[in-house]
Amino acid sequence: MRGQERLIYLWNGSEWVKVIGESVANPNLRARLYAGANPITEGLASAISIDPADFRGLDVRNVMYLWRSAAVLYLLKDALALGDADTGAHTLPVGLWGFNGANWDRLRTYLTGILKVARAETDAVTVRKTAAGAVVAGDHYLYWVACSPDSPGAEWELTDAIAGGGAVVYDHFDPDKHSEHLNFDPPMHFTTGIWIEKFDHMHSLLFCYR
Repeated sequence: MRGQERLIYLWNGSEWVKVIGESVANPNLRARLYAGANPITEGLASAISIDPADFRGLDVRNVMYLWRSAAVLYLLKDALALGDADTGAHTLPVGLWGFNGANWDRLRTYLTGILKVARAETDAVTVRKTAAGAVVAGDHYLYWVACSPDSPGAEWELTDAIAGGGAVVYDHFDPDKHSEHLNFDPPMHFTTGIWIEKFDHMHSLLFCYR
């Protein structure tokens, strides 16, 4: 103590040293936190990934982070600008999203904002048949059938096969010669192929499948 001057001293292990203020304009007491021998650092986090080993003691942030693995912390990003089929590795979805089994995709709406939930997918195939026989071979889902009879008593049958003689899995009879549109919800699954086993008094069958 020198006259009226009062100073704060700290012992550093070998000598007494004066405690320094932040600045002349800001005479705050400066202090620093340590985790063992490691000083706590401060500053803006501009990197996408940050090593958790850098985090010691207190950490104050105004952004959101996501633990992606045991070793890396990711900064969450707005996913609107990243497009569709994004893996979501370090994104924050904004709006309505749906998981397709592998990736997150934005849910679509009409221009007026109406959410459409469809039975059929956009790449479904339509094919018109006018006789018994194969519609398509292989594993497929049938979404709808439009049938147009030729005369009363029209009848048609479907099998899960690629040749005639298979077990009938769907049949339809129309006594009045009325065209019909038949929706399958959920879609009907054919593992071997879609085959028309019977085509009696029919004008045409229109299939929509994927």
